[in-house]
Amino acid sequence: MYFKKKTTKDGFIYFTHKYFEHPKIVYGFFSKINFLDNTENLNLLCDNLNIKKSCLFRLKQTHSSKCINLDKVISKKSKISYLYGDGMVTSLNDCALSILTADCLPILFIDTVKKIIGACHAGWKGALSGIIENTLIEMQKIGSNESDIRLIFGPSIKKENYQISLDLKEKILNEWPSTMICFSKDKKNFDKYLFDLTYFSELRAKNVGLCKNYIIDLDTYSNDDYFFSYRRSTKNGYIERGRQISFIYQKE
Repeated sequence: MYFKKKTTKDGFIYFTHKYFEHPKIVYGFFSKINFLDNTENLNLLCDNLNIKKSCLFRLKQTHSSKCINLDKVISKKSKISYLYGDGMVTSLNDCALSILTADCLPILFIDTVKKIIGACHAGWKGALSGIIENTLIEMQKIGSNESDIRLIFGPSIKKENYQISLDLKEKILNEWPSTMICFSKDKKNFDKYLFDLTYFSELRAKNVGLCKNYIIDLDTYSNDDYFFSYRRSTKNGYIERGRQISFIYQKE
């Protein structure tokens, strides 16, 4: 097992991977422990990780394929509160890119050759419509080569708990027929299928030359102690509004 659990001084628990480490990169996939998506906790989290609060960038995520080049946004000196989209890239230091999830897949990108980072939010809609590919395209626009990029796939809902309809299975296969391997029959419900979102996303990444891929192999659905899960809360009859944060930050 190459991923490990870490804890900050104030008890924030997060996960990293042995082969994604770099001295100039700070990153992590945070658990729900000691974290709720509010200003007080975000400020405390930034303090724990020595990140400037003004440098934490967030997205108004819409399950889209839109990726934002922060270099362009910042160069225009635009007033930034929320940015609409599902991916971000930058070559600038002191920019922390953050993603919020509660079953969807957070993906972080690093190019240590050209010093470019990226992050995206991939549910089935975003992964199918091209958020991974578009994040790569935006990194390439500012100098990256796909052979220099490493990806890490964070905790998300795993195949054994991701039940989908036949209609959705057919929709995905109509666009990507080569991904049949990502599906299997749900033995508990024969008109349903199980979908491997992580593997599907990895196949999409490999299709565009992103082959240095690592996985934090933790299931948000079954790990109630560590993660929020939209599906779990729905099945149990309550609305869980929490989401865990993942981020990547390039130091000066």
